[in-house]
Amino acid sequence: KWHHFNRKGWHGQTEIPNLSKIRLISVPLILYAGPFPVWLIFFVLGLYLGRNKIKTSKTLLFSFVLVGLLISIAETYYIFYLTNSFEGLGIKIGAFIYSFAVILFLFSLEQQPKRKTMLWRFMAYFGRISFGVYLIHIHILSHITRRMSSALNFTNYFFEQLFLIGLTMVICVIIITAIRSINKPLAAKYLGF
Repeated sequence: KWHHFNRKGWHGQTEIPNLSKIRLISVPLILYAGPFPVWLIFFVLGLYLGRNKIKTSKTLLFSFVLVGLLISIAETYYIFYLTNSFEGLGIKIGAFIYSFAVILFLFSLEQQPKRKTMLWRFMAYFGRISFGVYLIHIHILSHITRRMSSALNFTNYFFEQLFLIGLTMVICVIIITAIRSINKPLAAKYLGF
């Protein structure tokens, strides 16, 4: 039985419950986060990009990025309109399209800067460990950074999101770097980073 309930959202409006807000029913992540084959697309894309070069026009790929971004923004407004909540906005079709397009566009940029800045080196390192970040970020977010955010009691949603994203990424990088420093070959073989 579906248990509907009311919760006051912004401006005193009543939210429409979504799957993550159903009472007494535990919604597994595989259902909440979308079909598993969709997530495999990024793994397959990584395998493909590791052996092939992107030959598509950069202008076309950048247009693809903009289309994905617009779809993602439109979905965000639609979800917020229906639920009056910003929860679960990263898990949507537009976000997949946008992420896919950004990856293709970035890999189409073949030239490396002559002078490798600290930012460029960090981004290159982050790219190498991105699969590890993908694997562990939800655990860090759920068990560490969300609890810290609740304890700090942010009043501004956007500052809270910046805190969550920034701290989650920092903790992920620290954990992955520590694991790689212990035994890089084993980490690469069994954990993918």
